[in-house]
Amino acid sequence: VNIVEWIPNTRTVKTIIKLTEEEPDRFKWVDPKSLYYSEAFWNSKGPHKQGLRRFIVEKRASAKVWFENSINYTKSCAIWTAFCYVIRLGDRHLENILINIDTCELSHIDFECIFDKGKLLPAPEVVDFRLTPALTCALGVFDTWGLFFYYFECAMQVLKENLEDIIGALDTFVLDP
Repeated sequence: VNIVEWIPNTRTVKTIIKLTEEEPDRFKWVDPKSLYYSEAFWNSKGPHKQGLRRFIVEKRASAKVWFENSINYTKSCAIWTAFCYVIRLGDRHLENILINIDTCELSHIDFECIFDKGKLLPAPEVVDFRLTPALTCALGVFDTWGLFFYYFECAMQVLKENLEDIIGALDTFVLDP
């Protein structure tokens, strides 16, 4: 089954991180004192992991827009992490995750390695899902223990309640590769 859909206003997470590293002047702080970041927090994940954090924090019209985008990012990251875990979606790297430029919501693409097919690759996958510092750096001060954890639990509950329907719909990927 081939499903092709264009998702408007999106770029790969890898592209965004690369942009923020290559063009740091493009992502200058609006007013660092208006946000909750301190220099220690800003550098807490290492300078090479700051791309998404810079993208979400900077270039936002107001604190309200920044806050909404932070929530959107955290919520979509948690939901996709739960979904990828449940359906055992492999081959997760920063080119298979899109971020909406306007809302900061994540979307995953390339579902070829569904139901543990990633374990059959020449270099087999050994983890159930990937939640790397490149993604967690933008979750805020509570990292995965704040809103991310709450939304992850909610998503897991919804997925558990609807597991049969989800597996039935996704069986097509296995039966007709």
